[in-house]
Amino acid sequence: MFNCVTGSRYNMTADVYTSSGVRDSATGTMKKTYSYSETINCFARSVIRTGLSDNSTVKEKKSNIISTRETVKLRHSTPIDTESLITNIKNSAGLVVWSESDEANSGGGINGATIFQVEGNTPILNQDGLVIEYEVVICRVDIQKVALSA
Repeated sequence: MFNCVTGSRYNMTADVYTSSGVRDSATGTMKKTYSYSETINCFARSVIRTGLSDNSTVKEKKSNIISTRETVKLRHSTPIDTESLITNIKNSAGLVVWSESDEANSGGGINGATIFQVEGNTPILNQDGLVIEYEVVICRVDIQKVALSA
């Protein structure tokens, strides 16, 4: 579905953050930082069921830790690197769709928007075998705080 106003077939946007490793001079360990890369046009939707009894957002209690598992499928024209993070997914009205405002004890994501990690990319083919877009599976990360580089 091509949008005449934006010139894109997608009506939603998302921010992509790419990772880089920095070695701590004192300890010698690698620390991963993320920096804003680009805003992409996309279409995103929750995975309604991952099993017979699951909904798209599931809270799990392991020991004394409550974890929120959420899976989203995002459609985009090119694959997205699996080392990247996705956040700030907005609808056609410019409103953030997934936010951390309803999550107790959450770090708040990036500017309140939920942070997702890229799990994988699946090419979507037309009847001639040509790639027309990619379906990117993204999952909410448990720790909603990341080190951002300037």
